Amino acid sequence: MSDFKPAISVIMPCYNAEKYIETAIRSFAENTISTKCELIIINDGSTDGTRKIIDDMCSCYPDNVIRCIDIPNGGVSAARNRGIREARGKYISFIDSDDMYAKYFLEALLSGIRRTRADTCCCCWTRSEDSLTKQKVEAVPVKKKKLLNNILYKTKLVAVWSTLYRRSIIAAENLRFSETIKYGEDIEFLWKYLSCCKTFALVNANYYFYRLVPGSAMNRVTWDKTQMLDAVMNIIGKMKTSSPEYVESFASYMLPRKLISLQKDFASHGELEYFSRIESQYDKKMMLHVAGRGKPEVRLAALTYAVSPRSFYLFFRQLSGIQNKMKLFQEL
Repeated sequence: MSDFKPAISVIMPCYNAEKYIETAIRSFAENTISTKCELIIINDGSTDGTRKIIDDMCSCYPDNVIRCIDIPNGGVSAARNRGIREARGKYISFIDSDDMYAKYFLEALLSGIRRTRADTCCCCWTRSEDSLTKQKVEAVPVKKKKLLNNILYKTKLVAVWSTLYRRSIIAAENLRFSETIKYGEDIEFLWKYLSCCKTFALVNANYYFYRLVPGSAMNRVTWDKTQMLDAVMNIIGKMKTSSPEYVESFASYMLPRKLISLQKDFASHGELEYFSRIESQYDKKMMLHVAGRGKPEVRLAALTYAVSPRSFYLFFRQLSGIQNKMKLFQEL
């Protein structure tokens, strides 16, 4: 095991993931170059049948390819950070235990980052398993501002787990997931890393399937969700030194963009007290920065809020009854 030098260390945090984790592990194992990589599963104190499924799956593969580390429950950030410490690959990627890789995910991103000599290589993600790209797509070099704008305005769906990272940059910049933040820790890590990169590559293919699980942290609405605003401020702080040329573009759009998303969630769930607290803390005119960029539904929501936050609240409160069926404003 000590002689094995994986090209990529894939880190999978898991907690009570018995429903989907077998599918997630198989999606790694069925990747075209999985035997040249390692999957590090961090079992974050699961109390269901997750560990047994992991053991059964690990017995089917060499222990230098798939291994599991048990830790006391500390949250997804602590689990990912442990995985980073355990990683042996030159490159690092992430996968959640209820998601899936397409079969060319590892090969396409690895060949892309090597061939273009980029600091990072990204691909796109999808919420539809049927929309996963089945063929191999080559990465292309992308200018920094163009890629960051694509991610910022969501013209390309890129996330923390659809990105390949150089472990050397993570180490040099001492990047870790914030263990005190439950919401937004993933975008904080992604953007801090990207802000440290000089060269970029993109695989324009849906190689990652993101499963939205009912009852997951992202679907719960509490005041803790405002931590995503803390994550944005942490990114801005990092960018001031790592990418000062981009910090104004990022700050002027991302902060009101996250405010719109947060207020939509509070309104949809009837949390008027939370909504009012946010309304009193931030100037509604900042939403005009969002109203001119991004997808039409985002621009419409931002313009509505800038004119009348209460109309925004009433609209999304009424919409909540049909939103799940019609999938309106899903990307907000």
